[in-house]
Amino acid sequence: MSDFLGGIFGAGTDIAGGYAGAQQALTGFNYLKNNPVEQGYITNGGAANSAQAALLGLGGDPAAQQAAFGKYLNSTGYKFQLGQGQSAVNGGAASRGLLNSGGTAKALTAYGQGLGSQYFNNYMNQLGGVANAGQTALGQVGQAGTQGGIAGGEDIAGGYNNASNSMAGLGSSLGGLLGFFL
Repeated sequence: MSDFLGGIFGAGTDIAGGYAGAQQALTGFNYLKNNPVEQGYITNGGAANSAQAALLGLGGDPAAQQAAFGKYLNSTGYKFQLGQGQSAVNGGAASRGLLNSGGTAKALTAYGQGLGSQYFNNYMNQLGGVANAGQTALGQVGQAGTQGGIAGGEDIAGGYNNASNSMAGLGSSLGGLLGFFL
């Protein structure tokens, strides 16, 4: 009789244990998915990827391209370097009495064009680094979800397997019990 009751309760316990293991695996995935740090990388990475695409004119939206270029021109690094370089060119020209000369205008133009080309490549590389960090974080969340799903499935399958074994033991116990009475 105790084998009979043990089979019934053991089957339920094994299935419940499988579901509990699956729930624990999914809890780990949800933590990573909802982690503010990971979400920040994912959000910023997506924004950086969109900014790169817009700067390159991908997507065919001239307004987005113009807005992205405006953000580049107003970025802290570019504005600082441009201001410092212009001050240096103007200061040198003023010390020689050539502040409003054509040579000074030419020097300012050459400096601005050179900085623009150099800093644009730097800016694109910085956006690429942020985009890559976002892609890595998104991959980690996806990997955690896959591992959680596999672990959860294995836990549930193990629970059902153990329950099946318990039910087989229950059948054997029931057969023995019937044999006793017949």
